[in-house]
Amino acid sequence: MPTTAAVSRARVKLGAVPLKALSEQVAKPLAEPATRGSWYRTWRVPAVDGTPFDVPDTPENAGRFGRPGNARSAASGGRAASANGTDLLWRVRANVVLPVRHELPDGSYLSEIVATGDQCRRADPVTVRVVEYTLDDPGRNGHGAPYRLITTILDHRRAPARELAALYCQRWEIETVLDELKTHQRGPGQVLRSRSPDG
Repeated sequence: MPTTAAVSRARVKLGAVPLKALSEQVAKPLAEPATRGSWYRTWRVPAVDGTPFDVPDTPENAGRFGRPGNARSAASGGRAASANGTDLLWRVRANVVLPVRHELPDGSYLSEIVATGDQCRRADPVTVRVVEYTLDDPGRNGHGAPYRLITTILDHRRAPARELAALYCQRWEIETVLDELKTHQRGPGQVLRSRSPDG
């Protein structure tokens, strides 16, 4: 039987190229325009989310992946993601200051955000549209809590506020995938074994 060290050495020797090639062949959109929930008007609707995984506490892993709490803000992450022309819709915390610059007929309004972090200049605001609402469902967790969404879709006629609020509720489906990965397949409290970033 091969030892754990032998498996690790073989994995390092193989490298990431075969998995990258496999991913490029099979990781692509499968939904057609007729697939329910995959499109909103003219936009393909993917959900993007993140979840942390624990890795061994080594200087190499810390250097590559960072430590908890040093991630960029949602505002700066959204600016980077929209650089290729992608339209975005995401929830922001209640303490994010979003001044009303222009009110729109559907109840949303235009505002500005600025990215934070070492790589960003606070003098470069980006115009966003803000949709604020509450869910009137006593059986739902967080009933009555306010939701604040921001979007790069500035035209309320192309994407009315009520439709964006309904669309955002669908993104919670990704939580079942993350739950399966973290709780059922990996198990709670499990630390990934490799002490090196490439592993």
